[in-house]
Amino acid sequence: MQFEYKTLQQKLPTKGWLSQSLAQQPLESLLNEQGRQGWELVQLDIPRHQGVWGKAEVTAILKRRKA
Repeated sequence: MQFEYKTLQQKLPTKGWLSQSLAQQPLESLLNEQGRQGWELVQLDIPRHQGVWGKAEVTAILKRRKA
């Protein structure tokens, strides 16, 4: 069985200025769309510090079985 992999990077807003929690809706929508295409989430990298401008770049690693 062989797999193919891909990475996605998504900038997500935080829930408030200097907040440590991310808005979940954009990420859920992105992952649900990838799931409909047969991709499975393997790992999600969320940076510890989002910065003062309220954006964080999340990296998702996905895999699916090769056809």
